[in-house]
Amino acid sequence: RRSAAREQVLRRLFHRSRLETRTRVATVTVRYSYDNLVHMEKVLNELILANRIVRLIPTSQGIVLILEDDTLPVVTKAISPGNVLRVRKGLVELSVTSPESIEEIPGVLAFLMASLASQDLNVLQVMSCHRDTILVLEERDFMEAFQVLKRAIS
Repeated sequence: RRSAAREQVLRRLFHRSRLETRTRVATVTVRYSYDNLVHMEKVLNELILANRIVRLIPTSQGIVLILEDDTLPVVTKAISPGNVLRVRKGLVELSVTSPESIEEIPGVLAFLMASLASQDLNVLQVMSCHRDTILVLEERDFMEAFQVLKRAIS
């Protein structure tokens, strides 16, 4: 009974949410260091000023950048050789933008991830901040993931 009530709360939240997509996305994982942050600062500022998508996620093992495929060479060139740990291209980003009440409702991210996992869809990167839940997947999973999330938030 409790899970049915929780699902109803989630459904009401998602009914007021928006699903957006972005193709031609890449991720770069960079060794975490002050020098790398300094080297990236100028190029990331330029990308932001040019209204390009840049998401920077510090982790315990490095810094993950989520950006548009065509900005990849500019970013990797700014980083010292040997400090790029991983580059992935051919990705997509699915973003769920929800009302501010998302921060007060438990299980939102778990619900979205379980919906995708139940269809054997793997999420490579996930970020949930303020009102946005951003998921990065392989391009080959794009259409199916979109349909799964569309059903989940409808």
